[in-house]
Amino acid sequence: MAEPYDTLLQVQEIDTELDQLRHRVESLPDRAALADLRSRMAALTTDMAEVRTQVETLAGRQAVLEEQIAASAKRRHELEERMRNGAVTAARDLQAIDHEVGQLAERERLLEDEEIVLMEEQEPLDVALAGAELPFGRGALSALVVENVAGLPPAEGERWIAALTPLLRPGGRLIAADATSSDAAAARVAGAFLAAAA
Repeated sequence: MAEPYDTLLQVQEIDTELDQLRHRVESLPDRAALADLRSRMAALTTDMAEVRTQVETLAGRQAVLEEQIAASAKRRHELEERMRNGAVTAARDLQAIDHEVGQLAERERLLEDEEIVLMEEQEPLDVALAGAELPFGRGALSALVVENVAGLPPAEGERWIAALTPLLRPGGRLIAADATSSDAAAARVAGAFLAAAA
């Protein structure tokens, strides 16, 4: 009669050993690191999707501005041509056309200024996308130079710097090449670098 109980004890011992092995596998430090990496990757993927959406929105707005600039320039050139070729001879009409040409030139200037603002808004987003898509592995670089961190929103700049820091070898250098006259922006960039180094 002891035989069935011996078999049951052996099964229980094997089951206990399997539970212990499962627990060891689940509590491996690499597993926690992997879970952390997956979580950070998911957050980065979400952030980059938002950045891509912002870039696409800005590109759409820029395309509209370029169309408006082109239409305004075309109309201005047509009016200037009419004034030059003598199609309009009345002084009053010439004066009205000249006034309209001036207004169109001013509108073009304003639209071009608006386009420059959009391009400046897009630049840090492009930098963030490029940083997220770097093909380097952990500890692969001895130095990394970044530009326009001050142009990023504070939280985004900090996340970006924090994402780049692991790419550096021990003792590696992360160098900010920001050109800013704002002490507050320089302090924010320095803070982001110090936080990432900690």
